[in-house]
Amino acid sequence: MDDMDEQYASLSNLASLFQEWHRQQPQDYASCHAGMSLADLASVLIHVDLFSTHYPLNWTASAGQSFLSMDVLQQMSFDGTALEETPLYRTVDKILIPVFENVLEQYNVHSLHQTKSMTTYFQEMSKLLPGNN
Repeated sequence: MDDMDEQYASLSNLASLFQEWHRQQPQDYASCHAGMSLADLASVLIHVDLFSTHYPLNWTASAGQSFLSMDVLQQMSFDGTALEETPLYRTVDKILIPVFENVLEQYNVHSLHQTKSMTTYFQEMSKLLPGNN
């Protein structure tokens, strides 16, 4: 990640590039399914975040803490975009849920700490889904 261009090294910077693209060329943005591409590009950053500071078995929510900076992706759902093509939907569907499923294999049901972490992770992830926030 150290040799990555700074404008691609954070989710907010990456999202800003896509927002500017949508603002300047909305038809082009829509025709090439840019929201889905943003989620795919962001997946590297999200995976790094998941396995460094937001690992589901060790995660606790703090007051005011944004879950994986997902508020950035929530803002990227433009009017008229199909839900399945929004960056947030694709991120939850293609990254967060599979990670959650993989972590379940390591989950120790007798661990109070892991149970609290998994519950908090799932609650925060659920808030990202339409109709749950």
